[in-house]
Amino acid sequence: MATAFAASFATVPASVHFLTQHKLGSRFSSSQLAPILRRHVDYDSAARVSRRSGGALVCTALSKRHHHYKKQREGVDGAPRLAAESAGVGEEGRPDEALASGGAVGTARAARVVTQTTKLVNLTVHGVTDESDLPWLEDQLLQLQGVTSVQTLPPTLRTGGLRGGRVGVVVETERRVAVRELVTAVHGVEERLLALPFRSHSWMWRGHRIHYAVAGCGKPVILVHGFGGSAGHFRNLIAHLADHHKVYAVDLLGFGDSDKPGGVEYGPELWADIINDFMLEFTDEPAVLIGNSIGSLTSLTAAASSGASRSLSDGEGQSEGEGELSVVRRAEKGKIRGLVLLNVAGAMNRKGLMRDDAVLTALSPMFVAIEYLLQKPKVASFLFERFRSKANVRKILSEQVYRDGSQVCDRLVDILYEPSTHEGALDVFVKVFTGDPGRHPEDLVEMVDVPMLVLWGDKDPWTPIDGKVAQLFKRLEERRGNDKVAVVPLPDVGHCPHDDRPEIAASHILPWLDKLHADSSDAAGK
Repeated sequence: MATAFAASFATVPASVHFLTQHKLGSRFSSSQLAPILRRHVDYDSAARVSRRSGGALVCTALSKRHHHYKKQREGVDGAPRLAAESAGVGEEGRPDEALASGGAVGTARAARVVTQTTKLVNLTVHGVTDESDLPWLEDQLLQLQGVTSVQTLPPTLRTGGLRGGRVGVVVETERRVAVRELVTAVHGVEERLLALPFRSHSWMWRGHRIHYAVAGCGKPVILVHGFGGSAGHFRNLIAHLADHHKVYAVDLLGFGDSDKPGGVEYGPELWADIINDFMLEFTDEPAVLIGNSIGSLTSLTAAASSGASRSLSDGEGQSEGEGELSVVRRAEKGKIRGLVLLNVAGAMNRKGLMRDDAVLTALSPMFVAIEYLLQKPKVASFLFERFRSKANVRKILSEQVYRDGSQVCDRLVDILYEPSTHEGALDVFVKVFTGDPGRHPEDLVEMVDVPMLVLWGDKDPWTPIDGKVAQLFKRLEERRGNDKVAVVPLPDVGHCPHDDRPEIAASHILPWLDKLHADSSDAAGK
């Protein structure tokens, strides 16, 4: 019945498509129906699925084809929108507006067009721990300069995790208000609030829950974090990118809000499988991967093995509540258009790094001893507790990772610290330091022929700009040409350019993406 209902959705003409109401009684829940619609119809999502009186399940959605026809590249965090009596945010985070009228199936009253002076911004606001806080939060956000409306999203509140709880919010602002300015204004409301410029979701991959974030609309980019990172670590870069692109940020298995199972061999090969399967599942066209540190190594590994990731036909790697269309869609999905690599790591741990660093090779016996001690649970727990403490996180960030000390704040420390309190985090820590280091960049680049932008903070003590890995990419640029591999040193920037100096990173990434897509369009037209 649900499939037939979804099929009826697809018969609506291909202009602006609305389905307003269908009486399904109690046979399907909202959570069951939303992914069915998203997978069986060419729609971004079932934007809002809510039960009304009389057993009617009211659904609102906006066709993906309408977005493409209008070419509204700024989408969620920028596009003019169709206003309606009911507006929501879909499974993949894009606001989908439609009328929720009380008429029969397929009927809809005409939507009025809101002035192009406003835009919608998705936020996940942490630090909200009680339902009674929600009216207060909405009132505070409405008082911010340039904000015209605020809507909290179901489920209205999730308790636990970073700063004790979070709520998804769609904020309508005047178009002149930059996303990063809005986030700063939210932080100014009260110190306990931590606003991230995206909406959070989860996806089941091989039986494990993977957290990912979504923002914006347009050509897809996927952000891949480094060791100890998460989607939240890309919050500042997302604020720049989401005005122009559909941005995904994935918490790799073992990190962030994703599961941290025991008995798993963590490493770039496993994480590359996640990224490749994620592209197959969520992106409708080739995506650009943007990785930092080990995330760059994972991105290279994903590009080297793209198309070799195992089939999803066994039901693994699928979002909950869906199935049969995933394999059919594989032929047009899952390709990588390009790579943006930020301070590429040579390997996941010292086993691989010894290939590049004579000092590490000389110190190898000491590291072997540490790895041996990490196999002892009590010693490993002691070392992990010292390593993950907030004081140590702040010290490492301030003294080794960041050049801009103003970026090292309580909110950043909380973003990086909180996942280390999750069950299984200790096991991940041990496996990363003692496991397979993954393939070396020197081997991977020979299997990757997509365009690459390589940004390198020149004050990085961990992956130095005069080190062997950075020099590898410099030679690759000379051999392949600047149009295929562009290496750009970033003066006075550290190991994490996307968060240390996000405005500098974005100033190089955005024009490079524009040129990449323009070149791809020109090539397709020939």
